[in-house]
Amino acid sequence: MSFIGWSLTLVVLAALAFTVYYQVIIRVLHIDLKAREIHSILTPDGWRIRLFRYRKGGTSGEPVLLVHGYTSNHWNLTLPQGESLADFLVEKGYDCWAIDLRGNRTSLPPPGTPRHRATYDGYVMQDLPAAIAFIRQSTGFDQIHWTGHSMGGMLLYSYELAHGRDHIASGATLASPPWLEAFWTKTQDRLVWFMETAPWIFEILKRGFAPIFAWLKPHYSLVPVRWENMNPKFGIAEFFNAAEQTAGPVTRTFEECAKHRYLAIDNDRINVLQGLNRLQTPLLVMACPLDPIAPISNLQLFFDRLPTSDKRFIELSKAAGCAMDHSHVDPPFSRNAATEVFTPIADWIGAHPARRAKAIAEPLAEKPFAQTQKPAIAIINEAKLEILPITTAASTPSAEDNSTAWGKALKSAASILSGFDVKPATEAPTTTNGTHRRAAAKKTEKAKPVAKKTSTKTKASTKTKSAAVKSKAKPIKPAPMPASPTHTAEKRRTKAAPDVPRANGGEAAPVKPARRSTKAKSARKRSSKGRG
Repeated sequence: MSFIGWSLTLVVLAALAFTVYYQVIIRVLHIDLKAREIHSILTPDGWRIRLFRYRKGGTSGEPVLLVHGYTSNHWNLTLPQGESLADFLVEKGYDCWAIDLRGNRTSLPPPGTPRHRATYDGYVMQDLPAAIAFIRQSTGFDQIHWTGHSMGGMLLYSYELAHGRDHIASGATLASPPWLEAFWTKTQDRLVWFMETAPWIFEILKRGFAPIFAWLKPHYSLVPVRWENMNPKFGIAEFFNAAEQTAGPVTRTFEECAKHRYLAIDNDRINVLQGLNRLQTPLLVMACPLDPIAPISNLQLFFDRLPTSDKRFIELSKAAGCAMDHSHVDPPFSRNAATEVFTPIADWIGAHPARRAKAIAEPLAEKPFAQTQKPAIAIINEAKLEILPITTAASTPSAEDNSTAWGKALKSAASILSGFDVKPATEAPTTTNGTHRRAAAKKTEKAKPVAKKTSTKTKASTKTKSAAVKSKAKPIKPAPMPASPTHTAEKRRTKAAPDVPRANGGEAAPVKPARRSTKAKSARKRSSKGRG
């Protein structure tokens, strides 16, 4: 086998071995979350980020936002479990919220956007405003306390310049550089190129070598840690879980800041470095004498130029009373972090109480329909609607009379339910053809009493009453029927009958001829026989 063949074989075997190793360490070094709540926050530009809430029981103390540093995640300030900054503040009664910014493993980008294309501008303009708004809404406080390590403190400076400090009660930064020194090398340039070209491979390799790095404990300029100052409980598993692959565009932003002393946000509309002397947030600055990324001299210069008098500078050095000098990574994980780091932060937060949200009058809750409305039949019964009787010759009301009465009642109920005056529409006659009309006429005539002689005034009033009743509804022409001798004769008699004018100037309504007597019928039969 040739050299190339052997080389390819070794590469394939190494890749398989590393894959098996990576799957094993993911399961072996897994740490269970101790957060009481996990929230997924939707940003205005469509990203989903995570907030991990730590608090004691159902207490609702002042909210503290914990912002992780570069190449880290929410574990940055929540490990080691039981002795972290989050645990310390929770014991003091605070409500801690650790954030995972976009690009981290727990984030979810919008469709069509790769996870590794997150930007520093997206942190400041999208993620942090959405997280702070959610925390304020969930806790009832109008302000939060901000605590950030490394990049987490830089984001506080950028956030205030972009959004103001109205919702920030206080800030505490641990080894957070206001600007970056020109420590960039060609090795870092190659790493950034690899990070942007093959982000998924770079992330797997970085996390895979993290346990080896923590086991070997080397001194490396890109990861400045003083291992002898680290908490013994911060071991290989903690180092593996806290390691995160930061997106390539964010790294390019820091490269530009280190090489050219330029850092801008909001699509280059806000120059962060030029606005540092305008920050007004009450600020606690912690500096480390062995820090190559945020030298103590730079932090002292930044602190002196802050315009506010509400500020404090702490040097984490042996000369200042600490057990040993700190480097960039170890402040939140140091052996004596509880007394040297966490206690000053808690005292600073306690000296700047967060403002509660103003009480807003709650809008009147809309009750369900069933509680505000009653059935129509109940409203009809309560209203005691007066149903006017329909004048008919018969003493017993017909089906037509009942339907008309219920129609009026339902219209009155509808006007009460809707609040509008429902005007009755023109009522059409219930009979739709000639046969039904003749049957109704016969029934009415049978019920009529024998006409008696009345005075002229009585007849006139009766005719006027009849015309007024008939004028209420205009009769609809009956549907056409097949021609028959009886129907034709009846039609001729109807045409020959005189018309009675409507009241109020209405159109004339046809009046049916009176029924012929029995004597008239027998005389007509005899005359027809004589002609035959």
